[in-house]
Amino acid sequence: MIAHYNPALLVHEIFSQVNSLSIGAVRYLNAKPLVYDLENLLPEAEVSFNTPRALADQLERGEIEVGLVPAIAYPTLGGGCIVPDIAIASRGPVLSVLLASKKPFEDISTLALDTSSYSSVTMAQVLCREKYGISPDLVHCGPDLGILDGLADALVIIGDPAMTTKLDRLPFVYDLGKEWTDFSGLPFVYAFWMARSGEISKEICEALQESKKRGMGRIRTIAEEEAKRLDLPASVCESYLKDNISFDLDEAAIAGMQHFFELCLKHHLIEKMPDLKFCC
Repeated sequence: MIAHYNPALLVHEIFSQVNSLSIGAVRYLNAKPLVYDLENLLPEAEVSFNTPRALADQLERGEIEVGLVPAIAYPTLGGGCIVPDIAIASRGPVLSVLLASKKPFEDISTLALDTSSYSSVTMAQVLCREKYGISPDLVHCGPDLGILDGLADALVIIGDPAMTTKLDRLPFVYDLGKEWTDFSGLPFVYAFWMARSGEISKEICEALQESKKRGMGRIRTIAEEEAKRLDLPASVCESYLKDNISFDLDEAAIAGMQHFFELCLKHHLIEKMPDLKFCC
């Protein structure tokens, strides 16, 4: 029997994949341009929002199929595929990844790591060892400055809490995006779209890339909407999205990520260097 090509069946298979697709995205301001109009671009997909660390855990458990996950999840989960040209990154001060401290960086003996974070808290450990020559004891907590009242000298705090928590009572506040780029000369990649499976459809890749394109064209609108939620000036949110966050996974960003992974391997924070595989 000769098998005949059936266009209708192919369309059905594409929509079946999308219909069963669960997508997890970061719930912070810095991810909003990457999910702009995504519900219309992938109307059959279910999109949920969570913290970076929780998204990595959800992807590992198979609760989501595609996630805007911390970059460090790629080697720790054993790979997958990365959607090209999209990232949450910085090329200097990032504003939303901070180390709030009672002591100068080089004098920190106990470091609290925000349990919402994964890439940033790992980067903080690399900076401790590589840039400052320290190996502080680590404790894990939520983004609560109360930990500094006795249990820790410093706290890594990320995302919206880093932008909205008042830190002026602390003598030392370090922007870890700036710390990384001053140290390495390279960008830092915090997150990207990743699937655990070896491949996702071209349609899904294109939808995620189109969502970024639309979001980049609506930065002011996004900033005005998010400013109300965060109780921040819209100008601060707009400047943050334009000047502090880079959304491109270009050659420089990939080089920065590879260097980060190399240092993670050196300090036994990952087991082996990953081979980056890109979808589509």
